[in-house]
Amino acid sequence: MRLVITGGGTGGHVYPALEVATYAQEESDLLYLGSLRGMEASACETRGIKFKGFASEPVYKVTSISGIKALARLFQASMAAKKELKIWKPDIVFSTGGYSSAPIMRAAKSLGIPLAIHACDTIPGRSLRMFSDYAGIVTSTFNETTRVIGPKAKRTGHPIRTELRQAVLNKGHQSPSQASKKILIVGGSGGAKFLNDNIPAVAKLMPEVEFLLSTGKAQYNTYMHSNRRALSRATCHD
Repeated sequence: MRLVITGGGTGGHVYPALEVATYAQEESDLLYLGSLRGMEASACETRGIKFKGFASEPVYKVTSISGIKALARLFQASMAAKKELKIWKPDIVFSTGGYSSAPIMRAAKSLGIPLAIHACDTIPGRSLRMFSDYAGIVTSTFNETTRVIGPKAKRTGHPIRTELRQAVLNKGHQSPSQASKKILIVGGSGGAKFLNDNIPAVAKLMPEVEFLLSTGKAQYNTYMHSNRRALSRATCHD
């Protein structure tokens, strides 16, 4: 089977799609289509998944000049994606949504290629809502998603990263002396400035706890250098 997977811009769409891709590539010829702007290119490279990117970007406000330019780029990306799908000839396209998936889903619909989508958010984003009627299969992480998409959406749960599942299994094998109080703080795949600003101070007040703060790649160096003293009880990761 030939399979195209798409979804992204941000990790909330990329990593669930990659988890599905990891299993699918064992029995399928796989291609991941996404944006050049998002994080999917580097994530695919890390996992050894073939990737093709297009110059798409999110549309924050349609009536603004930047919004019109973004729409134009999405249209161009859709045309490029259509050419790629004609060459690849996939049996199905699987999408987890996000702005980078819209051109690929639009191209798949125009070519009559079957589409399956998974909604990771309680309220699916605009891209998934636009193509949910066309999709032959719609799955979701939350039951509440049916309020937006309708009864067509079937809850299957969320694709959890292999690394996270393994970490939970490893924790169960720790001895009491190895187990300590740990807190993981995640502000989304890009990080959250509010958390990055305040967690180091919180960590100083709780010396008995080990903090793991996901700062986001773009903010990692800034917070590691400007908060080095406060971060003595917190570890930052990008």
